[in-house]
Amino acid sequence: MEIPFILTGMIYGLSSLRISFFDPENSHKVLDIFLISLIILVLIALVIVNLAIPTIV
Repeated sequence: MEIPFILTGMIYGLSSLRISFFDPENSHKVLDIFLISLIILVLIALVIVNLAIPTIV
């Protein structure tokens, strides 16, 4: 299952983008909520895809 690898890559990539593009001293609650919701949506989509498509041997 590729879910842990995709989620780890997304968390690492999005957090590094947030750190590099935005000032860490300022509060970015809307951006944080957006990034967290994006990760949750991808997780739900991956679970649905893994359940809907049977494993091909």
